[in-house]
Amino acid sequence: MSRTIEAIMAGPGDENALQQRNETFVAAFNKGDIKAMAASYATDCDFLSAEGQRVKGRDALEKYFAKGFAESKGLKLKHTHSSRRFLTPDVAIDDGAWEITGRPEGKASKGLYTAVLMKRDGQWLVVYDRPMVPVQPPKP
Repeated sequence: MSRTIEAIMAGPGDENALQQRNETFVAAFNKGDIKAMAASYATDCDFLSAEGQRVKGRDALEKYFAKGFAESKGLKLKHTHSSRRFLTPDVAIDDGAWEITGRPEGKASKGLYTAVLMKRDGQWLVVYDRPMVPVQPPKP
């Protein structure tokens, strides 16, 4: 993958750090580790679920995640087609596709996402997350 000017300005390890952040979140999700999932987000994050529920702040998001896992045991997440773009050395956009298995009937099980991440105190955190279900589901 070729690096953009913004990625070069961001620092040599930032692309890897963003990939690691994504992988850490997916691993935490697949273990049902709510605290680790929430730790991927900034304290002032803004999340809009695929069902249209808006959640503001890490503490509220942790409760939202806990409720979802209490309603459905054994959820598994997969992210694919991820691409990143640095807007500044400490702001990046991550786009990709998501799929969750084990969800109850009627709940979104696959779609796309856009997340904005900011580097704060040397750590990349999600500040804005929009998992969505397009009118036409993504092709495999």
